[in-house]
Amino acid sequence: MRAETRERIEEHFKVFSKWMIGKEGVEPELAIREGEKATAVLEQISEDKEVGVLVLGACAGSSPGPLVTQLVTKLGGDMTVPITVVPGAMTKEAIIAVS
Repeated sequence: MRAETRERIEEHFKVFSKWMIGKEGVEPELAIREGEKATAVLEQISEDKEVGVLVLGACAGSSPGPLVTQLVTKLGGDMTVPITVVPGAMTKEAIIAVS
């Protein structure tokens, strides 16, 4: 099951990567880690010096989601890069307008 999941992720990433290169001229990098999510994110940021900002998507509604909550409210002051939180209710057009 783990191998199938990794294959699905890699296939989705290929599509995303082609879009990013074609539309934005940016070549994304795929990083897959296992374990506690917030810890894995912090480790990736620590190990990859090219990470300049962490962009997280928040759930629409009363709670932004557990990862956003943990990284922003509990660990935000200890982050080595700025965090941008994109609201879940924000449209694609609105995101493009502010980027």
